[in-house]
Amino acid sequence: ISCGEELVFFKGKLMCKSCNKEWNQLIVDDKEYYDIDLKDSMNAIFAFEYEKLFELLRKQQIYGVLLQIKDIYEVMLKLPVLMTSAIIFNNNEISESDKVILINMINGKNSMGDWNDFASKLKKSMMIRNTPLFKILKDTTSFINSYNCIKWRNETIGHGPTKEIEDDFLYTDIIEKIKCITKFFKDTLDLYDQIPLLLKSEEQTYVLKGYDNAITKKEGSLFVRINDVIYNLDPFIYKVGDGLFFFDNYIASKRYLDIIEYPRGKRDIKYTGKFEDFKDNDQFASKATDELIAQT
Repeated sequence: ISCGEELVFFKGKLMCKSCNKEWNQLIVDDKEYYDIDLKDSMNAIFAFEYEKLFELLRKQQIYGVLLQIKDIYEVMLKLPVLMTSAIIFNNNEISESDKVILINMINGKNSMGDWNDFASKLKKSMMIRNTPLFKILKDTTSFINSYNCIKWRNETIGHGPTKEIEDDFLYTDIIEKIKCITKFFKDTLDLYDQIPLLLKSEEQTYVLKGYDNAITKKEGSLFVRINDVIYNLDPFIYKVGDGLFFFDNYIASKRYLDIIEYPRGKRDIKYTGKFEDFKDNDQFASKATDELIAQT
């Protein structure tokens, strides 16, 4: 980081011996770790999550930083998966393989590993083969797998003992993950610029780009523009109140979706009957059930 000197604990603080700055300030001051330009140049969802990470870092809320890294991994996966799912779902002609993936997603209480699996399978869909979403899904799954993000999430957040605040590895791990997250967002920035997230409100269409647009009081529906075609993101990404909500799971017995807004950790429900006709095709439903059994 920055001056490149060894970091040491001094009076309970991790500091640089050379410049006497604390570790978190060194990260914020180094563009390889914190690129402030991303705050305004990324889509609104990514921008908010990225900036939230550094707000927690500035306050040295270490366990909050760990949880935020976990949320970023999840949002990285879910945004392109849900965009792809909406494109497939709202198309009149759906391949058998695509439909099976969506039914499994709708039927399941999905873990991070499941979302990564959906991403790996959906990148093979012919509906997105000639779009930036193909490369985004490919790059995202490569990132998640290369850095063992699911294993890290399970061992650090989901299971096992909590690491002590003065554990050197805890800080080393956080520093490395922040560097990798920043690089990923910079590397995929041009790809996401080609598929802007849109809010259509009355007669106006707004591009939801940058931190300030993640929470907006403007009413409307969400869309994505790909190769000059505009796709409705319903029923996988919603505008509810002032927040942007992701599909999390479907409660079939009550015909509602559990939806989650990551920036503030809010949950809500959305009633819909759209999934029932989709799931009622016996051929697809049977194949999806067979796949689920095979995976367990």
